[in-house]
Order: sequence, then structure tokens, then C-alpha cells
Amino acid sequence: LLGLRPWALPGEAPKPLRWQLFDLSRDRGEVDDLSADSPQTLERLKRDWQNYASLVGVVSPPQEQAQ
Repeated sequence: LLGLRPWALPGEAPKPLRWQLFDLSRDRGEVDDLSADSPQTLERLKRDWQNYASLVGVVSPPQEQAQ
């Protein structure tokens, strides 16, 4: 599972996090995004990540507001 926030230009509203899913045992270069083919796995791993982040106190960087 990989979550990335796409770049936004200064003054633009922050873009939503984009989640991707890869099978690293077959795709070490993270080329083939499996999120559309495995939506249940994607959702389960996102929930697991959110639970972990809450448990250990992950802090996200502040988002700049569009002006």
C-alpha cells in the first residue's frame, strides 16, 4: 500500500491523498497499480494503516490553504 499526495502549485488547494496497491514480490519497481483490481484489499490495508497511525500517533504535515 502506498499513499501519496499529488503535487499542488502554490496557492492551489491541496489534492487528496492517492492510494496505490502493489505486489512487491512480483513488481519491485511499483509499476502495476493493483488498487482497481483488488478494492477489498486496498480498503483493508487503508483501515489497517489508519489504525496503526492512530495507535502510534502519526502526525501529518499541515496543509497549506489556497489563497
